[in-house]
Parts: sequence; C-alpha cells; structure tokens
Amino acid sequence: MRPPSRGPGRSAIRLESLAGWIFADLLLVLMVVGLGSAVTQVRTEPDPKPKEPEKVVLGMNQDPVFRSFRVNPAGLTSGDQAEIRRMQRMVARETRQLKDNRAAMVIVWAGGQEVGAAIPVAKAARDNLPQAQPGLFQGTVLRPFWDGDLAHGEIKLEIFLFQEGYRNKQ
Repeated sequence: MRPPSRGPGRSAIRLESLAGWIFADLLLVLMVVGLGSAVTQVRTEPDPKPKEPEKVVLGMNQDPVFRSFRVNPAGLTSGDQAEIRRMQRMVARETRQLKDNRAAMVIVWAGGQEVGAAIPVAKAARDNLPQAQPGLFQGTVLRPFWDGDLAHGEIKLEIFLFQEGYRNKQ
C-alpha cells in the first residue's frame, strides 16, 4: 500500500492529533495565568491587648421603674419658674440611682378627679423632665396620661429603661 498523497490543502499531521496538543497548551496557559494572579497574604501581628467591649442597646426593659412626687398644679401649669425648678429637683432626687441609664419611654401620670385638669399638669411635668435629669430623659419618648386614683397634684413616672449589654468590637 502506498501512503496517501500530499496534495494541496493536505497536511502531514492529522487534525485529531493537534487537538491534544492544543488542549495541553491551553492548560499550560491557564496555569501560568493562575500563578500570575495569585495574591500574597500579608501577615499581621495580633493586637497585644484585647479589644474593649462596646456597650449597645439590646431593647427596652419591660419592667418599668416607678417614681412619685407631689407638685403644685397651678404653679406648674402657669409656668412658675420656682415650681418648675422645685419639680426638677424632686425628679433629680427620685431618679438619682437611674442617672447612668437611658429611658426608652416615660409615661407621666397626673392625678385628679377630672381629666381636663390633670392632663395639663402631666404635660407641664413632661415638658420639664429632660432638664431635670438630662442623661436619663434626653431624646426619650414622653407621654402624659391621667390616673384617677392619684390625688390632684400627684405625679407618677412610669420609666421604661433601655436594656443595654456589651458586644466585642470586631
């Protein structure tokens, strides 16, 4: 038998045998690209001191703290500065042990037999709470309400504190 003749357009190497070499060359190129794009790791030394935990708000404590005191309703609602300062001193004294906390919400209950007379007293007390204990009441939701069981001029604060905890800094 005679070998096939080499005519125009005929190659001495068959196409099937080239496919294997092209595949091997492609894998070689991919390996070189992969090695060239590898990122080197920078080794860092760990911090010698542990990170300080961060205090965060976890939610609102559902058990309120109650504080009560008496005011002069006429003086408080009329804007009498002496009565307002007296009320603020009472609030500061009654909430002294809470000063390192933050209040999430405060319900201000004012007493009396009539709603129409009690609500203005509760609103006046509410408006002057943040100045009495700024760290505790600043930015707090304050709501005035009426309590018919309290005497006229009696104020009861229902203070819901933020529940705080610690989280490590990442």
